[in-house]
Amino acid sequence: MLTPEQDRERVAALHSYGILDTQPESSFDALTRLAAQLTDTPMALVGLIDESRQWFKSQVGLDSCETSREQTFCRYALHSPEIFVVPDAHLDPRFADNPMVTGSPFIRFYAGVPLISDDGYALGTLCVLDTVPRELSETQYEQLHALAGQVMTQLLLRRHTHALAAEVAARQSAEQAARDSESRWRTLVDASPVGISLADEHGCFLTANQALCDILGRSFDQLVGRTAASFTHEDDLPSHHATGETILASGGVARLERRCYRPDGDLRWLWLTLTHTPGPQGQTWTLAHAEDITDRKLSEQALQESESDLAAVADVVRKIQSGADARESVVQAGLRLASASYVSLVEPNADCSALTVTAATDPSLVGASVAMDPTSATARTFTSGEAFFSAKTAGHPMISPALLELTGARTVYIVPVFSGESISGVIIVAWTHELPSIDDRRARVVALLADNAGVALRQAGLLAELHTLASTDPLTGLANRRSWDQRLDALMAQAREDGTPLTVAVADLDHFKKFNDEHGHLAGDRMLRDFADAMQSQLRNGDFAARWGGEEFTVALPDCTQSEAIRVLNRVRLSVPHDSTCSIGHATWDGHEDVDSLLRRADSALYAAKQAGRNQTLAA
Repeated sequence: MLTPEQDRERVAALHSYGILDTQPESSFDALTRLAAQLTDTPMALVGLIDESRQWFKSQVGLDSCETSREQTFCRYALHSPEIFVVPDAHLDPRFADNPMVTGSPFIRFYAGVPLISDDGYALGTLCVLDTVPRELSETQYEQLHALAGQVMTQLLLRRHTHALAAEVAARQSAEQAARDSESRWRTLVDASPVGISLADEHGCFLTANQALCDILGRSFDQLVGRTAASFTHEDDLPSHHATGETILASGGVARLERRCYRPDGDLRWLWLTLTHTPGPQGQTWTLAHAEDITDRKLSEQALQESESDLAAVADVVRKIQSGADARESVVQAGLRLASASYVSLVEPNADCSALTVTAATDPSLVGASVAMDPTSATARTFTSGEAFFSAKTAGHPMISPALLELTGARTVYIVPVFSGESISGVIIVAWTHELPSIDDRRARVVALLADNAGVALRQAGLLAELHTLASTDPLTGLANRRSWDQRLDALMAQAREDGTPLTVAVADLDHFKKFNDEHGHLAGDRMLRDFADAMQSQLRNGDFAARWGGEEFTVALPDCTQSEAIRVLNRVRLSVPHDSTCSIGHATWDGHEDVDSLLRRADSALYAAKQAGRNQTLAA
């Protein structure tokens, strides 16, 4: 049994996930349905137990969304990592008089697997219930355990995504407040493939990027000054009007689905990430990121029509949502769902001069190259966006004989992979026997895989973009302070291991405030960018530069003695553009000091260079 203190710690751990009282999510619902199907039970749920109740994140066969903690079977499952089973509640004195046994839903059988967090707390259970006494097979117990693990994966992913979104929102807010640069913010927002908007305290759009205009089918002028209520689906209006409360209840960042109508009546599903940001007079404004998930929603609806395909597609979706590389899961799922002999995913190389196999059910094909030749069926599908089907590949002028010999394919189906509006790859499905035509089911599941592959490739790109934004100074393109700290720690560790010298320098543009006052802030921004470019051109391969703040820059020179560092840094000093100068202080690691001490010595040397008249390089 848990002590009161242990239970308080457990409940605190549950609250840290920010999931209680959130909207239903398809990823959890899919696992709950699968649990009921695998155990052949009429009821299943994902239940999370707080101080006084058990709240259902997902349920099948139950109308309520929560029960009191005292009535729930699941509270007994919190005390052990093993599955908790009640074969017949009528025969168990703990439950015989339970209102859920004597009344609706008339529970007789219960099996629940505790949901154990990474720090060892039981947050709740994945459980299945029946109205008749029964037992599960060993295989069913194992499958229930496996599904409980997937539920915890979704919970951990949700907590990780919550933290990442909060960090990104905080970074954007800080940059906006520090620079108050609408033009730079607009450039970043307009370049984003994700829809982004800012609304005032009344919910009226203040700005929106082109991606959001495209999603909603409305121009910028048709959005600014208006609210989204006029084109929000009527069933989602209560959620729209409660946006502020939802953000607060979600811990500052809310994620939800919402449906909107385009002017032509086309209904679009949006996945929204919402957070509050302060206005210039302290108003509570709302920043929204919107992704058009209509295709995904339609794919999910089609998925429900084929329960036998659920496990394979769910694996692909889990891979995508976890941020892991889903390519291998895509091709393996295609092999099963299309009853194919061979599946591969093909993507363009960096300059789009050729296509490369990045995942395949036959590992020997990974890395194979396909020329961007208009006579190639694969290349034509990539360039045109049109699917290609050949019932008989032998002798076909657009099918490579080498590919046929390698795979033994006699029928192929090639479909494009779209990420948003652009084509990001091609899926090749092949059979070693002839198919007279591609039936609706095969076409549907291959199209579904292509959609998921597009989401995976797009997500990989977005994660890379977010990483770049989080580690790069937006004005100069150099590393920012956070990235500098991480890189310098790594260089110090390398120097300590190898015994090689490491020199660190701090550079400061002389009289930069005067330059700003005389020429204006735009010219000052240009000076910072031009100096960053000039400095980069004078450094050696392997040197690392960052913007430290304001007009100060830092440089790390690995495997560089003090004398060599002076030559490099003097080149940097003499490269300052626009008839300006800079002062540089540098220090070479003494083999014992920590990073902070090394930087302090370099900064002291910079101060000495300033005091000595500026436009010089001084060693500590």
